[in-house]
Amino acid sequence: MNASHRCRQSGLSLIEVLISLVVIGIGLLGVAGLQTTAVQSNYLAYQYSMAARLAENLAEAMRSNRSGLLGNAYALELGSPPDAPPIDCSNASCTPEQLGLWQLADWYSMLATPEEGFETTQASLTDALPMAQASVTCADPCDDRSLRVITVLWNATRRDIEGTGCDPQDADDLQCVRLAVSP
Repeated sequence: MNASHRCRQSGLSLIEVLISLVVIGIGLLGVAGLQTTAVQSNYLAYQYSMAARLAENLAEAMRSNRSGLLGNAYALELGSPPDAPPIDCSNASCTPEQLGLWQLADWYSMLATPEEGFETTQASLTDALPMAQASVTCADPCDDRSLRVITVLWNATRRDIEGTGCDPQDADDLQCVRLAVSP
């Protein structure tokens, strides 16, 4: 009697073990999914941090060169790289406007890809901010008191989108950081 009773229980134990393995497997898949989401969110936070640091870097240059700022030397249209500066201000004396043009081109070289023809003077951030673009515009018609808005845009998630704005509600738009600078 004991022998037949043992046979029934051994089969039941195998089913319990199998169910336990399935439950553990599903739990591990859930943990892996959470880990993937955490890594993606961490990388997006890193990208925002890099974009904010870039915008702040240009803002400091603009604040230190008020004459160049008021002369619109830092103006930059979205999708249009800045013109090559007329003089290399790292080795020569420059007017405030020339310094502004040089600082803008030097700053933009951190975003540019080699295809855009920029000689990168600092470590390029094209890996950190894929397909990055930038603009510096006035919040209203430019005058001595107008805020200048630095915008850094990049494609954080998908390579197939071609958005040009940064509306968070639009899935086809880019990620962006905006920083307003007061003259």
